Parts: sequence; C-alpha cells; structure tokens
Amino acid sequence: MDKTEATERNIEATEGTFGATDKTEAMERNAGVTERKAEVTERIPGTTERNIEATEGTLGATDRTEATERNV
Repeated sequence: MDKTEATERNIEATEGTFGATDKTEAMERNAGVTERKAEVTERIPGTTERNIEATEGTLGATDRTEATERNV
C-alpha cells in the first residue's frame, strides 16, 4: 500500500467518524424531544382529572337546579 492509498483510507475513516458524530447528535436531539413528550403526557392525567371534577361539579349544579324547580 502506498501513501496515497493510506491517506484515502484515513480520509474515509475520518468521514465515517463525522457521520457517527452526526448520528449521535441526532439521537440526543430525539431523546430530548421524547423526554418533553413524556413530560406533557404526565401532565395530561392531571388535566383530565380536573376536567372530570369540573364535569361532576356541573352535574351537581344541574341536580340542585332541578331540585329547586321541584320545590318551587
């Protein structure tokens, strides 16, 4: 193998390393996105619970209105 071949192989190896670095950075970015999605998903049950409580409150108010109408 002459110097030119060795240099070409070194260049190819270096390009491969850059490609691996790009993939690592992309995976890190994806992990960050996944983490943020998980945080949002964790907040959703709390919101759902509050919506259920609000609905139950509305139903309670409806029951009271009907009782008042019956009493009148």
